Amino acid sequence: RERPKTSVFTKIQNLFNFDQRYVKDGKPIVSRMKIEPKTYFANERTFLQWMSFCVIIQGIGIALISFPNANLIGLMSGICFVLISIAFMAYSLFLFRWRSARIRNNQPGRYDDFWGPFTLFVVMTTAVVLN
Repeated sequence: RERPKTSVFTKIQNLFNFDQRYVKDGKPIVSRMKIEPKTYFANERTFLQWMSFCVIIQGIGIALISFPNANLIGLMSGICFVLISIAFMAYSLFLFRWRSARIRNNQPGRYDDFWGPFTLFVVMTTAVVLN
């Protein structure tokens, strides 16, 4: 059988559809464990905190870009800050969707994130030192 061709939009949509990863034999895995609403709210709060920080970084980057008579280093630093902000916005959305699907499907395991804050620290420290 030939599989129908999928569009780029469908591939991107499937990338963020984490619920399909927790399906067994075509049926969703159902658990009887009750999930507290505060778990969902904690996940959402974490996502909003990441977004808030990214907006601050983006504001700094736009301020560096928009200085009159800016030198090339300031312009490049501003662009770097904006790109870092956009990358971490995408990362936080990915993590939020991943955690939500794991919570919704009662998946065991760790929900914390070690590499995100560490990577943000290294990237931001490098950007500030280069500036």
